[in-house]
Amino acid sequence: MATSGARTRKNFNGDRTMAKLLEFARLELARSGPLDFSLDTVLRESGVARSSFYHHFGDRSSIIAICQIAELKDSLRAENEVLRLLVEKSSSGEQLFELLAMRIRMNGEEEQVRRRRQRVEMLVLANGNHQLRERLAEAQARGTDYLVATLDIAQGRGLIDPVAPVREIAQAMQSMFIGRVFVDVLEDEEQSRFINEGTITALRLLVRPQT
Repeated sequence: MATSGARTRKNFNGDRTMAKLLEFARLELARSGPLDFSLDTVLRESGVARSSFYHHFGDRSSIIAICQIAELKDSLRAENEVLRLLVEKSSSGEQLFELLAMRIRMNGEEEQVRRRRQRVEMLVLANGNHQLRERLAEAQARGTDYLVATLDIAQGRGLIDPVAPVREIAQAMQSMFIGRVFVDVLEDEEQSRFINEGTITALRLLVRPQT
């Protein structure tokens, strides 16, 4: 029993150390981005020994990837929860669509641009990292399933009359989000407005909001 208790305490301490490292690593990632991410800063601010870090995470790129996946999950959950709330509170499809259009027109804002770039960086990293690819696929699949369920609710309430299966539309919506990266590179407000309005027009044709 003593051995079992010691193992439990060791596991608990290990989990706490990992959580602490991830907390400070996410702060550093938000400050500096993946290219300038400083492991020395994380270790100094967290007070965790370098040997302990290597024991739990292996290398710098691994903890960056894990932090990015965690942030992706958080952002997907937040986006999906906002959309679900809009669906549940809207009294008509047109009201819902106007609220969606307002959010789409915010896609050129700095925070939205940062999130898209981060997702593209993760896609690039995932090509050479099987474990990261699996985590990324899992996070994306869960986000897609939640979005599909939200669109099902909207259809069930008579807010939309989609022209295709809602899963296909959910995939298209997510592709539009990533596709904006090409416009982000231009840093051109007029082009940003064009793609926003094009996205709104395409979505209207796909989901057919009801009055």
